[in-house]
Amino acid sequence: MTHKPSVHYEEPEQANDGPPALGSGANQPSAPSDPEVMELDKDPATEPEPLANYRTPYLNNLLHEALPMDKTEARRLMRRAKYFVLVEGKLYK
Repeated sequence: MTHKPSVHYEEPEQANDGPPALGSGANQPSAPSDPEVMELDKDPATEPEPLANYRTPYLNNLLHEALPMDKTEARRLMRRAKYFVLVEGKLYK
């Protein structure tokens, strides 16, 4: 049984043995001539809201033994909470 490559690759012919010049090649992306500046709505250095943080339910469970009102969410939280530990106020997995 002989193996054949699924893609046939041909080396481009070059006049010199050096590396190919920048911009030579059909698949090279072209840089825009005048880049635009994107404005951010929020400061990226600010902390996310505590309710949006995934750690909050686990911290509430470990610190206060609090569970969500939804039974399915409470089961899910209890199943996953066993992988977390609280050391000096920091949550570790």
